[in-house]
Amino acid sequence: MTERSSFEQRKKELAGAAFGLLGNKALSKKTTGIDGVAKKLVAKQAGEVPHDPELDHPAEWDRPVD
Repeated sequence: MTERSSFEQRKKELAGAAFGLLGNKALSKKTTGIDGVAKKLVAKQAGEVPHDPELDHPAEWDRPVD
């Protein structure tokens, strides 16, 4: 088993907590404040996704339900 110093363990726990917070903010519906900053950072890293025609749905799905 790998042994880690207390400092290294705290550093990894802090990094994990930071990524967890960033992930929660990036997946929220808010677009202002820290949430907006997180989304901009994620969008910058991810880049633009090309259009996938397999994900298009039929036009009849757009009509209102009776």
